[in-house]
Amino acid sequence: MAALGSEHSIVVTDEGVTLSWGGGSSGRLGHDRQSSLLGFLSNACEYTPRVINRLEGVKVKTVAAGLLHSAYVDENGNVFVFGENVVGKFSFGSDNSSGPSMLSDLPMSEEIACGGYHTCVVTVNHKTNISLSSFLSKITKTFDKYERPFAVCWWAVRWE
Repeated sequence: MAALGSEHSIVVTDEGVTLSWGGGSSGRLGHDRQSSLLGFLSNACEYTPRVINRLEGVKVKTVAAGLLHSAYVDENGNVFVFGENVVGKFSFGSDNSSGPSMLSDLPMSEEIACGGYHTCVVTVNHKTNISLSSFLSKITKTFDKYERPFAVCWWAVRWE
């Protein structure tokens, strides 16, 4: 299974190992920040796939990659996210999370998709939770912020 973001990629091997590589800004690769040669913390590009250590032993059911964030659903239906939070894609406290953080408010989930500035999660009861950025809501008057889940039969996300 694979997910391709704007400048990063995530794969889950047949053995269940999750690796990521590409642009590491905002923590979207899921790796803790590393020290550079001079000792400064860095989120530089990683050109070689690297295991996401915090996902060792976790059975990933589906994975998604967005512009500056990534997410996955595990075999138990839990949703985990990592990367940029500044534009309001997620409901956890910090601006950026370089390692997976669980969204505990969601019921058991089946599918996840990341767009450029939003994330969609479909739960096991076929309700969807859409988190749009405030930027997207300002430029497109056709979208409303949905506070409650709603039933869906088909869905897709895009970069804008």
